[in-house]
Amino acid sequence: MFEGANLSSLAHEGAHWYLDLLFRMSKSKNPHPFVTAQMARILEFAGKSQEWDGMFDAKGDFTEEGRKLQEQFAEAFEVYLMTGKAPSVGMRSVFNTFKQW
Repeated sequence: MFEGANLSSLAHEGAHWYLDLLFRMSKSKNPHPFVTAQMARILEFAGKSQEWDGMFDAKGDFTEEGRKLQEQFAEAFEVYLMTGKAPSVGMRSVFNTFKQW
């Protein structure tokens, strides 16, 4: 992975991957209702509107807001795995789905 990695690194990086995947799928032409619901919970957690589309810039790189959301999500997922506590009921559903997957 990278220098300084620890036991939580895989979960943290996996959370980045999961959020990236959900976000990209939610922006597809006909996203599955499950994906839309999961992203709605995540955006609510982050204080973003359901129409928010600021994860990536025109080049496809993360924006500062996108990077912040990624870290907020990954850190909250780590806490969930260690303590079983999610920041909201909606996020508990998102995290539990990812954990089971």
